[in-house]
Amino acid sequence: MSICRKCGVILDKSNWYPSKQGRDCICSPCAYAGNRKWIINHRDRYNTLLREWNKKWREINPEKSRQNVRKRYNPEKAKEYNKQYGLLHKAEAKTHNTAKYAARKGLLEKQPCEVCGSCKVEMHHADYTKPLSVNWFCRKHHAEHHLNAVSKVQERRTT
Repeated sequence: MSICRKCGVILDKSNWYPSKQGRDCICSPCAYAGNRKWIINHRDRYNTLLREWNKKWREINPEKSRQNVRKRYNPEKAKEYNKQYGLLHKAEAKTHNTAKYAARKGLLEKQPCEVCGSCKVEMHHADYTKPLSVNWFCRKHHAEHHLNAVSKVQERRTT
């Protein structure tokens, strides 16, 4: 048994990560939140490391790399995936489709990113019951918005 140095939860051996010094440990949710925070604060460094790792992996595993490309760009699998998503997430799919249609018809006007002002933006729905109520974020800030939402949920679970 150990105690998490961040949140103070008592941990069993299966749910903790020892520190490099070996003296103390942190629980899985705290480790995940710390990793996400580091990625957000060091985005450029993270992207560089990820590109290097992916390049090395593709050199070591050329056949798996080709298979992954074939899987990724298979239009029939994409169509099947979209169909399954629509069945599993009916409210979300209906909201996305309604918002896309409204944007195409000019009923929903594209706005710049709410954080940085970029013109290349994506729609974010805070409430799926209101399809025309959207927040506009660039890809980077949309991802950060979701990461922050996930970490807030994890914080609520640990307390």
